[in-house]
Amino acid sequence: LMNQGLALGQLEYYQDAQIAFEKAINTIQVYLGAEHPLLATAYNNLGNLNYQQGFFEQASASYQNALDKIQQADVTDPKDWATCLMNLGNCAYEQGNYQEALNWYARAKAIFDRPLLLPDLQLNLANNEAKALEALGKTAQTINQLQQLIEAYQAAQLSPSLKLIDLHLTLGNLYQTNSQLLNAL
Repeated sequence: LMNQGLALGQLEYYQDAQIAFEKAINTIQVYLGAEHPLLATAYNNLGNLNYQQGFFEQASASYQNALDKIQQADVTDPKDWATCLMNLGNCAYEQGNYQEALNWYARAKAIFDRPLLLPDLQLNLANNEAKALEALGKTAQTINQLQQLIEAYQAAQLSPSLKLIDLHLTLGNLYQTNSQLLNAL
């Protein structure tokens, strides 16, 4: 049912996808129990579907349910935790609650015990956090954070990715917006 929901969502059959995810949630609860870790995945998928449609309050509720299930099931995978927290931050950001978004992003960042444990997720998280900081007018803090992350990425000698390029672009745009044109180059 979850795969069906994902496929229907990609085809933009949103109502059918929602029904599939809700059936998946019900089936998992009935047959595997209310604390099974797959419930977190199902709620996260439902949240993604709502987020994709711009229903940020519903998405946030689904992500919160996913977080609750992750806690109940004692999931230890940092990617599951961080993704859920970042998704909650993204919903807050989209609703204009930038400080709340930063709080969620900070909780997600705290999960990682060393820099670039999951590079793509951490780069995405940092980029989202930078956007929230910028929305709050904290440009210097944003620039500093982006510079640190880019340096950590380069120090880890990881292959360049589109997310890293996006961070450089965001940093360059911040420099340009703040009349620091030499730094923007």
